[in-house]
Amino acid sequence: MTMGERLSITRKTAKRIAKVSLVVGLAGMAGLTVGGPAWSSGQTSPTHNCYTIWWSRDWNQECNSPGAEYAGSYTSTVDCSSPQVNDRNTTWYRIVGSRESYDGEDCVFGINTAYIRFR
Repeated sequence: MTMGERLSITRKTAKRIAKVSLVVGLAGMAGLTVGGPAWSSGQTSPTHNCYTIWWSRDWNQECNSPGAEYAGSYTSTVDCSSPQVNDRNTTWYRIVGSRESYDGEDCVFGINTAYIRFR
């Protein structure tokens, strides 16, 4: 076997190893991003008995018992972790005593913090 043939085999082997490493690495990252658990991260202070609660990527607007103290618009804003993703800002109208749990649009890469306000 000539030196050129050995170099050719070495280069092909190195390319295969690089490709396999890349595929395995990307699959592992995808598994962590897509399949990771959602753990409770925080909850805002109540505003007229209603609050925003968030986990790793998911969030809801909820009210403690006996429900919303006032009828009106409750706006939850969630600060998504990635700067490329817009914050989630959603308003739900609640009647007095409302205790529904409203599910907000997920943040793909995580949540920094959340807010709630009434008007």
